[in-house]
Amino acid sequence: MLARAVHNLTRTISPRHFFKFSFAGLLNTLFGYAVIFSLYYLGVSESLSSFSGYAAGLVLSFFFSKKFVFEARGNNFVFALRFLAAFLVSFLVNLIILKIFLYAGFNFYVSQIIASGGYFVVFFFLSKNWVFARGDS
Repeated sequence: MLARAVHNLTRTISPRHFFKFSFAGLLNTLFGYAVIFSLYYLGVSESLSSFSGYAAGLVLSFFFSKKFVFEARGNNFVFALRFLAAFLVSFLVNLIILKIFLYAGFNFYVSQIIASGGYFVVFFFLSKNWVFARGDS
């Protein structure tokens, strides 16, 4: 039973999709930071700069994922709702992992890097297998 679950899990990993998702994530991160730092440089508050950068990054991430990574066709509204839900679930996983590692005594920076890995993996699997699943929009 465990072997079958592992097989099914690894079968869903497409190296092509995983690479494209990683590359899109890198571009998205650079774009988000550019927005954050540019707005802050122009005198916008830290909070509003950060929120704006994350919001812009989330929108860009949606289009990268839909068009470039998974090449999905279908209802943008359905995809967008699923994408937002997948983001929220992934972010919750990030926060849970972060709290666990902080509670275990790790410093914030190490904890956040580990938690970000959990976020990335969960967001990839949800995006591939639910948000942009073929023939499911």
